[in-house]
Amino acid sequence: MWAADVLRQALLWQLDRFVPYEALIDVLWGGRPDGGPLYARGGIRRHVHFLRKRGDVIENWHGVGVRMREKRNAAYHDQPL
Repeated sequence: MWAADVLRQALLWQLDRFVPYEALIDVLWGGRPDGGPLYARGGIRRHVHFLRKRGDVIENWHGVGVRMREKRNAAYHDQPL
């Protein structure tokens, strides 16, 4: 499975909750005694960029983590009550 897909599954598991970078690094590079590569956060940001291009709604909290939001049907939710 490609790293962006693994990241997507981890974010879906915690839908609408911020997931710390450290937890995502552990998911993607877990088990490494050095705690992951030096560019781990940059790699996560690159995968988030790719997932956004595929249509996922992901928010970034700089320095803390990221959160995937549920996609909403704009035509349905924007109608007045």
